[in-house]
Amino acid sequence: MAYAKAEGWPIQEIDILKTPLTGTQIAELADRLQIEIKDLVNQDHPAYKSHFEPHDFSSNDWIKMIQHHPEIMKQPIALRGNITILVETPTDIIKI
Repeated sequence: MAYAKAEGWPIQEIDILKTPLTGTQIAELADRLQIEIKDLVNQDHPAYKSHFEPHDFSSNDWIKMIQHHPEIMKQPIALRGNITILVETPTDIIKI
């Protein structure tokens, strides 16, 4: 985020803890990232480990888990036009 701001890029920041995503938005993010919905979940996050056991859930179950515990979703995700990336390092933002 800091890198994008330093570059002067227009940013619309969405805090998923304050503005919950709809099931459709979660599914669209996974589709744009070309990953399965379950891959949006950080299964190493303490909140995931405290609430869930590793399991192969349905897409709808993963969506419900993210909606009820948004902190388990991998983030940040950056979107620009048709490009969507899961930002894992600060320099990943250069990809968009």
